[in-house]
Amino acid sequence: MCKRLLFILFPLFQSFMLNAQNFDDEVLVHDFVEGKLCFTILDKTSNEAEVSGTTLKVEQEIKGYYALFDITIPASVSFGGVTYKVSTVANNAFRGCMNIGTVEVESGVSYIGNSAFENCGRLGSVNILEGVSYIGDKAFAGCSQLHTLSLPKSLTFVGKGSFSRCKSIKSISFPCQVKELDPSTFDDCSNLEAVLVDEENPYMVSVDGVLYDREQTKLICCPEARTAALIIPQTVTDVSWSFPASSKQSCISCSSYVPPVAKSQIGGSVGISLFVPKRSVSAYEQDAFWSRFVIRPY
Repeated sequence: MCKRLLFILFPLFQSFMLNAQNFDDEVLVHDFVEGKLCFTILDKTSNEAEVSGTTLKVEQEIKGYYALFDITIPASVSFGGVTYKVSTVANNAFRGCMNIGTVEVESGVSYIGNSAFENCGRLGSVNILEGVSYIGDKAFAGCSQLHTLSLPKSLTFVGKGSFSRCKSIKSISFPCQVKELDPSTFDDCSNLEAVLVDEENPYMVSVDGVLYDREQTKLICCPEARTAALIIPQTVTDVSWSFPASSKQSCISCSSYVPPVAKSQIGGSVGISLFVPKRSVSAYEQDAFWSRFVIRPY
């Protein structure tokens, strides 16, 4: 009787492993499994597939299984005598998986979807090889142990909140083709000390780890854990949303005679010294944002 029951149940379990992962009320459907990865065929004519999930999430859900694995997203995979080019890591593919220690994305993959690795809380290292051009919104958000990150020169787009809540990263370096970065990219990165970009990037520039647009008219991001004095160039007219609420800035020097536009909240602004041109003290004192600092003329 027991053997007969197992014979009936095992195909059902296999089907569950292959075809449905239920997380956050979302069902991910797969065409085949290779190793620990689930794949969906995107185009049978061009033999294109995507990584759409992992059996680790099912094992984690059913068994409470938390051994760490190193995951490689392959450039190609074979199934049923056909070799498929892997172009994409699907939205939510690994979201919430606590079994991943490292990830390497092979050359040839071009797209990492929204929330693909969100809340992979034990993921420590990510190495993305050439070919990836797109990292979606919140792709690595909540990877609180992520400390090592390598991005390829081919990268052109980074979505909103893509590295938010990555509390172990101290420095992020972006290649020359990335056109823009939303400040939410770095939300709640409490140990982030520097945001760097390639010197040849025509859109942005990093000065002492602080990120500006190329013309230095907008301060895009002042890293949350940066403590050195911040010297804002006179050319900057906009610092909106540049300072996280828990910023650890020691003091700020702003040489613009007109207070730059600012909308954000900066933690501990009361008591932080703000050095401004003597003739502009009154203008800064009357500004709703800048007036919260201890304004000192120079």
